[in-house]
Amino acid sequence: MIGAASPRRAPDPAARPAIRPARVRALAAAALVGTSIAAHAVDSSEYLVSPIVTQGEREFDWESGAGSPGPRTHSEVNSGVGIGLGVSEHWATEVALEYHKISTRRTVPDELEWENVYALADQGEWPVDVGLSLDLSRSVTGSGTNSLRFGPLFQKEFGNYLANFNLLFLRRYKQHAYSGLEPRYQAQIEYRYSEPLEFGLQAFGRLGAGGHFHVGASRQVHRMGPVVLGNFNLARGHSISYNAAWLYGLTGASPRSTFRLQIEFEF
Repeated sequence: MIGAASPRRAPDPAARPAIRPARVRALAAAALVGTSIAAHAVDSSEYLVSPIVTQGEREFDWESGAGSPGPRTHSEVNSGVGIGLGVSEHWATEVALEYHKISTRRTVPDELEWENVYALADQGEWPVDVGLSLDLSRSVTGSGTNSLRFGPLFQKEFGNYLANFNLLFLRRYKQHAYSGLEPRYQAQIEYRYSEPLEFGLQAFGRLGAGGHFHVGASRQVHRMGPVVLGNFNLARGHSISYNAAWLYGLTGASPRSTFRLQIEFEF
């Protein structure tokens, strides 16, 4: 009879599918990748990547950031040091060592990164300057979880204003287990008041989590706030540039507030 509940039969133990060891190992590896993703939910020292490349320019880079606890996040401190080189008119590369700290745990080296920016045309040649970012990260903590981040970079001038928008995709992997692509964005609108002192609005976000391309708004990370930046020219063509931002979390998965600072010595 339609709608009537049929009597349940006792399960036959012999009919149960055997759990294969290979499948168990794959599930365990996938769980470890998921755990690593959760531990790296927010990078408080994340900085805006520019599509502009200067051939022959060398730089020493230091960045740091601290995020306060949010409804579903812990306090977090990130920092990193790197050295980069403009290899050609259209390619700049940098090697960086990242440090990570959560809550009261001690700060430890986290990842070794190889960052690359490719300018697809000379600055000003196209109506919008376009570049491509490609970063490879390898864990130095023994977890064995590595990552790949890539995506397009856009920059446009409007008189005294400069606008940037980057759409990046992150994929983490460990042995034979891979996460899905996690879409992220970086955005900035800058008013170039003077070279030593410029200001604007900066935003960072993540539209996915745990390898899922899209998640609900409550699990997305969105941070936005004011930024101050500038450049000081030194002797012999050297210079120091800086940018500092105070970002406010817009969702429960975001830190309530994040302070980030980046300083570059260009020589």
